[in-house]
Amino acid sequence: MSQPSATLFLGGAVGICALKAVADSQFRIDTVILDRPHAHEDPGDWDRIKRLCVRLGISIISNSADALDAWQRTTSSQYLMSFGYRRMISRELRNAVSKGSLGTHFAPLPRYRGFAPLHWAIINGEPEWAISLFILQDEVDSGPIVASSPILIGPRDDINTLYSKSLKVLKDLLDEVLPHLDKAIATAIPQNEDLATYGCARNPSDSRVDWRDSSARIDRLVRAVAPPFPGAFCFLEGTKIVLVECEPVAGPIFEGHVPGRVGRISSKGVEVLCGLGEALLIRTILVDGVLKPAHDVIRSPRQTLT
Repeated sequence: MSQPSATLFLGGAVGICALKAVADSQFRIDTVILDRPHAHEDPGDWDRIKRLCVRLGISIISNSADALDAWQRTTSSQYLMSFGYRRMISRELRNAVSKGSLGTHFAPLPRYRGFAPLHWAIINGEPEWAISLFILQDEVDSGPIVASSPILIGPRDDINTLYSKSLKVLKDLLDEVLPHLDKAIATAIPQNEDLATYGCARNPSDSRVDWRDSSARIDRLVRAVAPPFPGAFCFLEGTKIVLVECEPVAGPIFEGHVPGRVGRISSKGVEVLCGLGEALLIRTILVDGVLKPAHDVIRSPRQTLT
């Protein structure tokens, strides 16, 4: 039996994880096509992809229009696989391979198609999640599901810990599916469009804290956009503060309260009042890129975070 072949469209940590898994499988990787890093992503992941490709003798091309056109006209790959590649892959490119196109989405499809699924999972307090492999189609994240694997989201998981969990599950899922990819694609299950939901794109400004929210929701926002993402932020007397480490506190409830007003200050941190009169304990913050204990900056119960 001849060795199956694939072209990989890659980017970021998801890309390096998948590249290793495919390279360790029975597949011959003909070409890697690289996306460009986004501002919050580690350029080192792209360097790691390039170094591994050089070591394995895999050719790398850019995703410029000319390069993609040349690949489409000349490729002999049987499969196209997309991991960490943030752009839609056209039907013309997908049709250039003979056996099928595989992608991954870090969500329990058909729910949370689209943007920022792990961020929305934490913000919305989802207790369970999944990594999905699916067949690429014209609409975003809509193709038949080849395989999926569940993830539990812990009560203190942040975007970094959940991302690490997701990468491990992706690696395990690829190890399971790749040896039988023909069969997995042939038996893929169409998504139920009646159950489909979406996540919109997020901008840094979306992470401004609204102190009228509950302490639990603010805490989830902080964990969902933790560094290296821009972070959940507010202002203290005109100075921007990024919340780094915080958690809801059990009590007491302030029946008379102003959202964002400092409730109590202690060696543990600063308790800030939220929408239901409960408090969020803030331990550490970033001010001008410098990590500081919250009580070194927020010093009076007359101060209000906005």
